[in-house]
Amino acid sequence: MKAVILYRGQAPWLASDADNPCQALFLLNKPFLDWQIGALRESGIDDICVLHAPHAVLDRSLPDIVYRQEDFLKGAAGALHDIRDWLDNEIFLVCHGTTFLNAEGLRSFLNNARARDARCVATIGTVEKTPDHGIGEALITNPDGSLKTFHRWHRSHNRRVSGHCAGVYLLHPKIFKHIPVNQYYDLKEQLFPQLQAEGHLLETGKINDCLPILSPEDYLQLQFDLLRELDDRRLSAAENQEAKYQHSFVHEKARLIGHVQLGRHCRIEPDVTIIGPVVIGDHCRVEAGASIVGPTVLGNGCHVGARSILQYCVLGNTVTLGADSRVDLSLLGSGQDFAPRVNLHRANSAGGLTDGISARPLVAKAGLPPLRHMAPVVHSIRNTIYCALKYAFDKTAAFVLLLVTLPIWILVALLIYLDSPGPFFYAQRRCGVRGREFVMYKFRTMVVEADKIQDQLRSRNEVDGPVFKLAKDPRITQVGAFLRKTSLDELPQLFNVLKGDMSLVGPRPLAMKEMRFNPNWRDLRLTVKPGITGLWQVEGRSQERFHNWIHLDLEYVRKRSLLFDLKILLKTVLVATRGS
Repeated sequence: MKAVILYRGQAPWLASDADNPCQALFLLNKPFLDWQIGALRESGIDDICVLHAPHAVLDRSLPDIVYRQEDFLKGAAGALHDIRDWLDNEIFLVCHGTTFLNAEGLRSFLNNARARDARCVATIGTVEKTPDHGIGEALITNPDGSLKTFHRWHRSHNRRVSGHCAGVYLLHPKIFKHIPVNQYYDLKEQLFPQLQAEGHLLETGKINDCLPILSPEDYLQLQFDLLRELDDRRLSAAENQEAKYQHSFVHEKARLIGHVQLGRHCRIEPDVTIIGPVVIGDHCRVEAGASIVGPTVLGNGCHVGARSILQYCVLGNTVTLGADSRVDLSLLGSGQDFAPRVNLHRANSAGGLTDGISARPLVAKAGLPPLRHMAPVVHSIRNTIYCALKYAFDKTAAFVLLLVTLPIWILVALLIYLDSPGPFFYAQRRCGVRGREFVMYKFRTMVVEADKIQDQLRSRNEVDGPVFKLAKDPRITQVGAFLRKTSLDELPQLFNVLKGDMSLVGPRPLAMKEMRFNPNWRDLRLTVKPGITGLWQVEGRSQERFHNWIHLDLEYVRKRSLLFDLKILLKTVLVATRGS
């Protein structure tokens, strides 16, 4: 049997409040990837492929591992299709790079799956309970263990479920008949529902001691567990400390106690105390009098100031801590520079976590007390000001625009009335900030009951991904085509802005039926209010690739500012007047 580790590169997690939505931390650093591969091999799987996204940064030094890169984001199922030749028409295992595997639990899952009905095209690994982060994947099973429904729930949705997805799947090669070539195609959102609709059998199976990593809290706790004991089997008991640190300078007055692993060309100054387990990457410097207590990880190029104290931390590459700083129970992303005397407790700051540190975890023991209240390091004053100004601008501009465009509303309503029977407005439930439903309004551009006709046109869909779009959609009326070309059909959404459901600028709100499974990229979109217009509308509207749309939406969330919003609004006017 072969196994595929799906590594999307980053996991965009929701922060504890909407002011800081862009928590993106690299997952597959070397200790974690070592552990995953070790668990797979202990389960009897030696042929392993790491299938990663184009932007992913990961360690490639592990022997006997196949690395394959997508040429663009294709979703889990679409990416798997690209390595169909390597899978060689066998039943294979897939696990996400955000799932911590336990060898014993994985073996039990595989043994139970093999003993089941051979007609099964997919077996989905489940766990009984995952931490409550407000959003999670829910599975409802039939009495015989087969899958009934599979969706993502929000706080407002029903949570009475049979289990939670572990991010592990055993798949039959016949699934490739249902995956389109060179397109975005999601595993849970598109492939599994299609297989169910065609009568194929999908089962679920429990995996003990498996942990889906859904938040920075999960990730930090996992790092603690994995690094509590380091694998120093490569060093015999007879080797002394001098040989252990031969590629770095350790002052004779520095004390290194327990499992401490140094990279190359590190410099440990006098009166430094390091109590393992601690992993320190290459080219790191720890100034005089500093103390580091494990389990702690420092990425390559880190600089710890004099007399600073670190305990129970994970630091990315090139993090600099000023003198007399104190950091504990924290996870700091790469490339950050902290001033002297900073005091960080249970902090999670944005950035990429190191991917090149060298440590092999041996066993996972009982972790530290659970971390439930991690928050961003600082509440950005600039973000607070931006949100306040954006709120005031949205309300004022929407009210003024509504008054100014009122004659256009009357003219559009008259044209719709003369063109086709039915109401002037079209209302649809959409997914708003934090997953809350709201009713979005538009001028009607299609025939009445167009939603019912969509299923008949599904085979003619011209875009990949979960959305539906036809350039020459037969449901669009003559007036509707003009309204869409000039974007006048969006005018009634000014009411949504006044109600507080939408903003003038933001990601477009998706229909609720398109949010059933809600992958991670949608979680990030949901940290801000949806908008009447957005970056995709002004820069990517002509691009058919689904991943281009998602890329632009996420770029807006990460870069949003009042000036950025004003630029998008200006471009929207230009695009609308050109009719593109």
